[in-house]
Amino acid sequence: MLQFRNLKKLVKTGEFREDLFYRIYVIPLTLPPLRERQEDIQELAHYFCLKKNWFPEWLPQALDIAKDYEWAGNIREFQNFLERLYVFYPIKCPPKNKLEEMIQVGAISLRQTTSNTILPDSSEKKLIEAVLKEQQYHMSRSAKELGIARSTLYRKVDKYNIILPA
Repeated sequence: MLQFRNLKKLVKTGEFREDLFYRIYVIPLTLPPLRERQEDIQELAHYFCLKKNWFPEWLPQALDIAKDYEWAGNIREFQNFLERLYVFYPIKCPPKNKLEEMIQVGAISLRQTTSNTILPDSSEKKLIEAVLKEQQYHMSRSAKELGIARSTLYRKVDKYNIILPA
């Protein structure tokens, strides 16, 4: 997993070169991982496809699956997923299980998310409600326990009309 480190502290402790710090530290920039900005997935997919001059019929289905996956490899992992899809399915849309398989093929460690575990909607809703209650409705802890992004948890709470305490 990617670790963020404070460069100023590393310079002070002698673990990072001071001259290099002054060369690269113009503006502190924090870019959240793709799993925390699921809303960018659609735009990124359209950008990659346009750049490659692809017009696949599977894009909407791929985006439906992709939005519920935690992209540990961030944009590069997502782009590779699209490349794999295009290589194996340049025109026709693969079935949902093949789309999920294409994601897992490129994963270093298999992450089980509720969306990748095929559950009936009612079972998924019950699981989410149980975890939320167990975690005292703390969204970040609940999402971590479920193995999904917090934004995905919010979408599922909306989808199943789960009432959160005020």
